[in-house]
Amino acid sequence: MENKTSIALTKETKDELDKLKRHPRATYDEVLKDLASQNAELLKRVQKLEEILAFSGVSADADARKREIVEQKASREAGERERLKIKGEKEAKVKEILEHPPQCHCDATMVPIEPVPFFIVGDWFTKSADPMTWGIVFECPKSTKLDQHGRVTIYPDLQTQRTPRSKRSKSLSDGYLVATG
Repeated sequence: MENKTSIALTKETKDELDKLKRHPRATYDEVLKDLASQNAELLKRVQKLEEILAFSGVSADADARKREIVEQKASREAGERERLKIKGEKEAKVKEILEHPPQCHCDATMVPIEPVPFFIVGDWFTKSADPMTWGIVFECPKSTKLDQHGRVTIYPDLQTQRTPRSKRSKSLSDGYLVATG
């Protein structure tokens, strides 16, 4: 004689077990045994997958991988913010220079040859230790092929560079020796 035990089930649990019956006359004991064997099979499959992952060198710890991905993303975003900051600083310097261009010796305001700066090394996003890696070239609008007024290259990062702003006042003695006596 088999040893039997009674258990109390809610209506919802009974309905779920009824759905899992293989045939209408199956007992709940058969349904529970099927569920236990399926659970054991699934557990074996999970263990095999964990062994395969461990053997292949892939970490089974998904949280560690997620943290690594988040850290990489944060690092990329910080790098991008730094690049945009450098670009913003360079654009501000260029704007300042274009608003206050140098003056030619003929007192004409010089104009940039190109509306954007040239870059010897890098680009808008590159911070360089050498301040002369990028600049803006200006020339006098009165310059012709026969009468060169010259060009001025402004290096925005070069702190010691002086931008020609104005010419001294003209003197009557310019080009002449002043007679004394």
